[in-house]
Amino acid sequence: MKDMYYYITNIPSESNREVTDVSLCVNCAGIVDNNNFLVSNLSRHDFYFLYLQKGRLKTPNGTLNGGDFIIFEPNIPYSYENDGQTSYLFIHFSGRDSRSLIEANELPIAKPSQIGIHTSIKDRFEYLFQEFMILDEKSPEIMASILTEIITLTSRYLKGNSIKRIPLKSIQHINFHYAENLTIEDLARIENMSLTKYRKLFKKHTNVSPLDYIISRRINVACIMLETTHSSICEIASKIGYADPYYFSRIFKKKVGISPQKYRKSETY
Repeated sequence: MKDMYYYITNIPSESNREVTDVSLCVNCAGIVDNNNFLVSNLSRHDFYFLYLQKGRLKTPNGTLNGGDFIIFEPNIPYSYENDGQTSYLFIHFSGRDSRSLIEANELPIAKPSQIGIHTSIKDRFEYLFQEFMILDEKSPEIMASILTEIITLTSRYLKGNSIKRIPLKSIQHINFHYAENLTIEDLARIENMSLTKYRKLFKKHTNVSPLDYIISRRINVACIMLETTHSSICEIASKIGYADPYYFSRIFKKKVGISPQKYRKSETY
């Protein structure tokens, strides 16, 4: 990979600016992938977010390793140098709400912090680079939105709410296979957890048990089918995983408050 830089203007020096007439503005962004560079006492008029992908960066405030990020403030000199082959993603941004975005997400300033390597953040950078290539009248607004996502995701990972702590694989499995005969044991195996640990983690994240989540997913689909199709109650029950339409009707009434027949009448015009 080689270094890539993207600027909001055709003149790179004009991207070093403080913006106050919009909420957020991405001035420039890019990738640095090199084994020989030194940044010494530079100062810009905007915020500087740096996300290290590999290698080491030495700064006066500490050393960054792969998976670390650092944010430099406007108008305050910063320095860093690499130690061997080093690669990092970066954004320079400004706007009247730029500082409040950082503060609201409780991100430290000028302090190396570990979040790990996350494809969700790297993907947002790719979207950002694409917008720099498009650069039409909507691009500044879209770039500001992507910047907000990057900062918010960084906050999530910094606080330890990593996607790894969410039973995402089993939740996805339920959403794709809700009509099948799912067991809690199978779902726990998907997450490589014991039954007790899985139930606890699942409820912590969703506020319901795995079984209640499966039932809710099935009933939600049933409601849509009752509203938008002419399928019989028996057919709908079978399609969402209930062989017994009478049992389905009891579950439906318990969750929704009325029978499937009455629901269809109330939602049909």
